[in-house]
Amino acid sequence: MPLLLISLLSLSDSEINQIRSQYRKALTDESVIANFKTLASKHTQHAIGKAYYGTALALEARASWSPATKMSNAKAAYKSLNDAVKMDPANIEIRFLRLSFANGTPDFLEMKGSMADDKKILLQGNIKSHPINDIMQKFIANSGLFSAAEKSAIK
Repeated sequence: MPLLLISLLSLSDSEINQIRSQYRKALTDESVIANFKTLASKHTQHAIGKAYYGTALALEARASWSPATKMSNAKAAYKSLNDAVKMDPANIEIRFLRLSFANGTPDFLEMKGSMADDKKILLQGNIKSHPINDIMQKFIANSGLFSAAEKSAIK
């Protein structure tokens, strides 16, 4: 019986891949963000689902023209991403999502406090074979957060 309960609570590879696919699309197509958010919202009991839900909120904030909506969504995204890290602190994908969010926030929001820790986890982890490796690599190459030595150590 306990095994059945555990299997019902786990997120399948297919579900995670669907979320990742929507994330990829939402990064470049604002019309997909609502679908991405809806999909991720169904899995917020899991750390990775919660992290992607926070990321969807962050993308909504970025896409919004309303300062109030931007602020509200950024705060909700920050909370969701931090909660996801608390649920699974060693997960490199969650740490990447939080780092990329924090990097894009203005300093006055004071949401950058976890960046050094998240960067450290990325540098210690193996992102080469990760399903969103290409997104991670592009972020690392373009963010300015990583030194040339760190970039070459990751590649």
